[in-house]
Amino acid sequence: MPVIITAKREGFRRCGMAHSTKPVEHADGTFTKDQLKALQAEPNLVVQVVEPKAEQDAKAKAEQDAKAKAEQDAKAKAEQDAKAKAEQEALAKAKGKGK
Repeated sequence: MPVIITAKREGFRRCGMAHSTKPVEHADGTFTKDQLKALQAEPNLVVQVVEPKAEQDAKAKAEQDAKAKAEQDAKAKAEQDAKAKAEQEALAKAKGKGK
């Protein structure tokens, strides 16, 4: 995955390159796994791993779908509760007339 690296001090060197205080995006494969671990552990750098757009879109859709389902479930439960309450009230009213 691509990474965005920002140095806390201009020109700070790590993994064979000078890093800028301005965020710089590095393509996937620029660093080995060990280099990426070293960069992430370095307190003088801020390292952000960027998810590919397709993964971001898939996560966003999954979150939207989950939210829509939760809203739909909540609405169905509210309708079910209202129906049960109406049935109880009708039953109580019918018992009251039978006395």
